[in-house]
Amino acid sequence: MRSKLSASFVLAIALLCFASLSFGEDTCSSSVGNLNPDDPADIHILSISGEVVAGDYLRVSITPGPIASQSIRVYSEPSHTPLVFVIDPEFKASPIGESWLKAVKSDTPHATTITTTLPAGQPAVQIPARPTTDHRIAVYVSGEWPDGTEEERLVADGAVGSGGFSFSVWRQPPKNGTKIGGNFKHCCSGGSCSEMCVYCADSIFSCCLTPCCSIYCGWQIPCCSG
Repeated sequence: MRSKLSASFVLAIALLCFASLSFGEDTCSSSVGNLNPDDPADIHILSISGEVVAGDYLRVSITPGPIASQSIRVYSEPSHTPLVFVIDPEFKASPIGESWLKAVKSDTPHATTITTTLPAGQPAVQIPARPTTDHRIAVYVSGEWPDGTEEERLVADGAVGSGGFSFSVWRQPPKNGTKIGGNFKHCCSGGSCSEMCVYCADSIFSCCLTPCCSIYCGWQIPCCSG
């Protein structure tokens, strides 16, 4: 019975999207998983934006959540071009932090690196624009996770287009007595699109701002084709 109700609900959403498009509007976000209601207990991992500014530069601003207490790495994909590395000074001075910084800098010695207290700091930096052929942003966060481990994890690999971007990542807390976190919640906005959110099983999502306003789990390329 539950599966039949879910299928009916998805069909209703699809019809609503079609009706909106027929009247020249697209306010629907589409994905398997976006039927979950917002949970106030969701844990904020990170919010990030990249604003294209004059002179072919990108201004990257980051607001870390409580988990991002050690380091953050941001790349433009699929070229794997480093945009910015952020490291907490206490973590940087530790043996593990020294090894982490040495390892990431050995591969990308000229990457922009910011040292600021995490998660309290809200770093912002202006850097050269992303490669025009790139269409994704990948973010890695290191800190203490709800399951008690301290490690670096990929928290977002979003298909956001080749220009500016704005998105946030959340994680459902462990439930039913387990230590394993629930789904990721990905949110994005930009242009004429207000904030859209979707719950996904992993870090991969697509934020589609043109020609529709939609957010999907997985990589939806070309955008709005789902």
